[in-house]
Amino acid sequence: MFDLLPSGYEDYRPSKKINKASPFQLTNNIAVQVKNYEDALAFYKNVLGFSLVEKNDDEAKLSINGVNFYIENAPEGTMNTFFEFAVDDVEGVKSLLLNEGCIITKEYSSKSFMVKDPYGLNFHIFESN
Repeated sequence: MFDLLPSGYEDYRPSKKINKASPFQLTNNIAVQVKNYEDALAFYKNVLGFSLVEKNDDEAKLSINGVNFYIENAPEGTMNTFFEFAVDDVEGVKSLLLNEGCIITKEYSSKSFMVKDPYGLNFHIFESN
C-alpha cells in the first residue's frame, strides 16, 4: 500500500505548516482498504463523484475537493483506513507514540512508518524536513 502516495517519494515536502500547536500535520491523503476493488472504484467515481487520478491492479488514487483518496484491494480479512501525518522529528514522534501505547506496524525507512493507535486507527507518519 501507499505506492501512489506522494510522501513515498524521497523529495516530497509539505508546502506549509498549518497546525503550529502540534508536531503533527495532517496531510490531504486518506487511504482505505476495500473488498471488491473494481466495484468500489466504480462506486467512488460514479456515485460519489471522485476523479480518477491514477490506477494500477491493486490500488487507485482518486481526488475530490483537494483531498487525495487512495483505495487498495484489501488483503483477505483486512479492512483498514489510514490517515497521514507529516512531522519535523520522526524519531521524537515515534518515541512519543510508543510511550502512549501505539504499535509500529511497518517501517518504510528511517523517516517513514505506519502506526496503529491504542484505539485501532492506523496512521502513516513521515518526516517532512
